[in-house]
Amino acid sequence: MVYDKQNIILGNLCRAGAEQTAALEKRLAHLGELAGLLAEEAGEEEIFFRDPGFAAAYRELMRRSAAEGGAPVNAERLSVIGGALTAFERAYVCRRLTDSLGIRGIRSVGTYFEDYTDDGNETVCYVPNSYADEAFSRFAGRMKEPKVLYGHDFTEICESVYYERAAYCLLPIENSSDGRLAGFRRLIAKYGLKTVMTTSVKTAQEGEATVFALMRKNIVIPDCPGDKFFELRIRTDEALTALLCAADACLMKPVSLYSVPERAGFYDAVFAVSEEGICGFLSFLFLEYRDFRVTGFFGTLQPDDAGTNRKG
Repeated sequence: MVYDKQNIILGNLCRAGAEQTAALEKRLAHLGELAGLLAEEAGEEEIFFRDPGFAAAYRELMRRSAAEGGAPVNAERLSVIGGALTAFERAYVCRRLTDSLGIRGIRSVGTYFEDYTDDGNETVCYVPNSYADEAFSRFAGRMKEPKVLYGHDFTEICESVYYERAAYCLLPIENSSDGRLAGFRRLIAKYGLKTVMTTSVKTAQEGEATVFALMRKNIVIPDCPGDKFFELRIRTDEALTALLCAADACLMKPVSLYSVPERAGFYDAVFAVSEEGICGFLSFLFLEYRDFRVTGFFGTLQPDDAGTNRKG
């Protein structure tokens, strides 16, 4: 008797799961249709996400979709627009929207940033020591004509980038014993620096290392092998689940997430970049969050990645 009850319960669960999967697939198909409507609204405009008229149309369509179509019962809390579609669903719409407009891949992210540029200046300012020298050597191996400008302290090298006396500065951002180095993170935020590349340098202490970051005033896409990472600082009054679910819809895998001690409600997040989803995720952020700042697109160099200077 017990065995028969177990079979019945398990069978019911299996059927319910299949029905739920079919319903989800149908729902995603309809969300794709919504993305098509929004693509028509955007037209040929590549910077649709900055257009107040488009943003209003997006919010209205999301609200109407929620009011007329309903949302899953256990949906996570929603972000600032207050609609009833889940963050996953809204981000999925954004991903399908950018696909429809032909805006995809990491090489298209310059569309999203007014300060996206690479002027060819490869002067690097840093405070010299044996570990920083090793980090610079690796970064220089990915540059055409690297030049060095030494600084006396870390504030000076950040100011050199801020006032455009140098294109890059080199900063330690974490180590094995202390984790994230809060003082350097504050300098990065103060001068609005963006991460371009990182590398881990072994120190004299056995098993320990310091991570150095090559920082720049503006966003660029790094020329280095391997995975790329997307870094941002964001304020949200909602559960972080919404942000993470949106990232999942755009195939952006979370790497790290830290609260900012001196700024309540702010978080520093890093995601592994998905070529398929990065532009959809950026669109979602611009359309839904009022207070966020991209703090880098970067790659991570291993000792063997440096090689010789790249050619033009």
